[in-house]
Amino acid sequence: GLVAASCTALPRGLALRTYRSLSRTFDRLPDRGLAISRRVLESTLPPETLDDFEAGGYALDAQDVALASLSSLDLAAAVTRIAVPLWFVNGQYDQLRLNERLFRRLAPRAELIVVPRTSHLVTAMRPRVFNALLDVALATLRAAGPAA
Repeated sequence: GLVAASCTALPRGLALRTYRSLSRTFDRLPDRGLAISRRVLESTLPPETLDDFEAGGYALDAQDVALASLSSLDLAAAVTRIAVPLWFVNGQYDQLRLNERLFRRLAPRAELIVVPRTSHLVTAMRPRVFNALLDVALATLRAAGPAA
């Protein structure tokens, strides 16, 4: 099975250009936007997950490169090839829910779960809820047996 969290958007066009522009703007700041990132995360993440975000540091050097690489992905084609049980998990306020309906059409047997009061960082904002959803996925797969 596959649990796909916070990823029902096709990274193209104006939205991707905007994210890349923001990334490059942060890159020009003295701390490359680290203080802004920390402030946003401190105001949105629960204390038990905030330390996990900071533990490995922030990949500020990779942001624009990673965003640029998204434009070469054919996510729509990839989703149609997923042959295992699939769950899309999005936060209610996730800015990347843009193509949720398209992803549902591309994978009509997939489950769509929208977690209330969360943004794009659904796994970190509501870790207990997300872990419960993982438990549901695992239980579903176990119940289906080896064929799933």
